[in-house]
Parts: sequence; structure tokens; C-alpha cells
Amino acid sequence: MSTKTFDFLGESLVTVQLSKYPDGNTRLDLRDAEDGMPYATASISMPNVLLCDDEILIKNYSENEGMTDFLVKNNIVSLTHTGMETGAGWLPVARINPEAEWGKEPESDPEPLDYDESTGKYTWQIKDYKISARSYPEAVKMYSLLTEILKDHY
Repeated sequence: MSTKTFDFLGESLVTVQLSKYPDGNTRLDLRDAEDGMPYATASISMPNVLLCDDEILIKNYSENEGMTDFLVKNNIVSLTHTGMETGAGWLPVARINPEAEWGKEPESDPEPLDYDESTGKYTWQIKDYKISARSYPEAVKMYSLLTEILKDHY
């Protein structure tokens, strides 16, 4: 559990706790900073949705309204530009940032050049390359791999 405290929408001071759901997906909970009691579960698990270990579906409806803004504003997560629609509402997919980054000013990703609905991928311009990926951090990783491969061959 994080030792950092965050002001949750002016309502309460909370800490962040990461754990796993029974299906293996990552769970993100907020706990009351004073007594450690559960405050809110920020994520939701959908067993049929495949996520990376550092990704969550954010529950941002009903009693969790404002959760996405809170998590992004405090740099706890970065949105991936993907998600899923459910009967209860939109569930954005977010990547959990390293704990050392929590509470710092979030870096903003550049706007993508294009979106391909058939693949669900965006296109970003990184230096001389146009890279298609589901998120900007993924595009940056792909660029790094590409430059490593090119360095070894040219």
C-alpha cells in the first residue's frame, strides 16, 4: 500500500492499494488515510477482457463518478485511449504509473495523427516514423524497439 496520501475530490484523504482479483487482473483500491478502512474500489474486473498486468478498467460511474479524473490528475494512472462500453457505462483502460510518479504533474501525451477503427489503433509521429499502437506509451516502446533493430542492421 502506498504511503502517499491524496485528496479524493475534496471529500477525504486516501491512500492507494494495488492487489489482484481472483481472475488475475489488477485491482486498485482507495483506503481512508486515517483508519485504513476501504474507501472505494477504483477498478473493475471483467473476466473476458485481457489486460496487461499494469492495466486496469476504471469504474467511473455511480458512486465512483470522478474516479478517472482523480487517478489521472494525481498521475496514478495514464489513460490508454481504449476502453469498453457496458450497460452501466464506459470503462476506460488505464495503465498504472510507477508509484514514484504518483502525485507528480502528469505528462500529457501528444495527440495522435489518426485512428483506425478496424484495428483500434492510433497513429503517432515519433521523429521520422509513423507508428500505430493502442496507446502513446506503447508507440514509444515500439519506436525504441525499432531503433534498436535498425541500429543493429545499419
